[in-house]
Amino acid sequence: MVTYNTLVDAYVKAGWHGAARAALEDGRRAGVPLDAWSFSPLVKGCCRAGDLAAALGLLDEMRAAGVAPNVVRLCAGGRALGQALGAPACLASTESS
Repeated sequence: MVTYNTLVDAYVKAGWHGAARAALEDGRRAGVPLDAWSFSPLVKGCCRAGDLAAALGLLDEMRAAGVAPNVVRLCAGGRALGQALGAPACLASTESS
């Protein structure tokens, strides 16, 4: 899991969101148990890139997979999401989990 998480994070930092998404999917197909740390860099990267639909879609995927976003990871991406959506929408998104 650590290897996939590191790879996803590195791809996001490089701005390669497609590669980060592919690494996340590769991990899932390989049976790697994904957690909030697996999804969070990509959610944050999507927010920073202004792709809010993708970021919210990833949050939905997390919930569907039984992965609850933890407070630390939500805070890490919350600033970017909050700036992009506005604080009320950001709070509404996190309260529904």
